[in-house]
Amino acid sequence: MGACYCGNAKSTREKGREKGIVECCSTVSELSLGNPYVKIYLMMQNKRLEKKKTTIKMKTLNPYYNESFSFDVSPEKMQKVHLHVTVSDYDRVGSNERIGQIIIGENTTGAGQKQWLDMIATPRRSVAQWHTLQPFNDD
Repeated sequence: MGACYCGNAKSTREKGREKGIVECCSTVSELSLGNPYVKIYLMMQNKRLEKKKTTIKMKTLNPYYNESFSFDVSPEKMQKVHLHVTVSDYDRVGSNERIGQIIIGENTTGAGQKQWLDMIATPRRSVAQWHTLQPFNDD
């Protein structure tokens, strides 16, 4: 499994706007040649409110994404939402291989919760954090 870096997450309380830059490193080390991409879902409970996707980085095991994504979230909903970040390997033929995931939000644990709480506590400031990708629970 690899690592995923979610940086520059910002929360502007008066505007209810959240921004993030996603970078990933060594996410597909078990593949011979990867075509990774990242999806970021804004979630409330088990409902997807919005989805963003990075470009596909072709033929690399060490992708770098210098991409920014924004979600409009009202201040009263900030305590109820979370970000579900997934990393997958694009495949032209067949289905894409899911590599790993992270959850960033108040009701999670570890680095995902720490980044979320730091972001809420310091509006309009960048909060960057490395995350270890977790496997998908395919039950």
